[in-house]
Amino acid sequence: MENKQKGRTEMKRFLAVALTMAITLGLIPAAARDKEITVTVNGSKVRFPDEQPFEQSGRVMVPVRFVSEELGAEVNWHEQTQTVSVIDSSHAAALTIGAKEVTADNAAVTMDVSPVYRNDRTYVPLRFVSEALGAE
Repeated sequence: MENKQKGRTEMKRFLAVALTMAITLGLIPAAARDKEITVTVNGSKVRFPDEQPFEQSGRVMVPVRFVSEELGAEVNWHEQTQTVSVIDSSHAAALTIGAKEVTADNAAVTMDVSPVYRNDRTYVPLRFVSEALGAE
């Protein structure tokens, strides 16, 4: 009985490694790995020049700069504190990498997914960006 369990565990490990290698080597088509996510603001598709949106924990994560700027906001990265600020004429938000609690219009707000820093981009839930800047 113990040997069967050990064999199953080893098989699961082997399959996980094989799948990872297949994805890495491009043996599985991109469409099967990631679904393309498009973001539209006021009827125009947002262009993401280097990093693309992705799904995490049921949330669409977007590079905060491109969507925020499309909505007319200014985005600033503060390396020392790992914080990004998003400001427009009537709204302001500050988000820290890895922290679910953010500040939006001087009020503390808790998101269900924290901002992520990946490949020199800060990703945040799309819904938060739009709501923080008063978009519908």
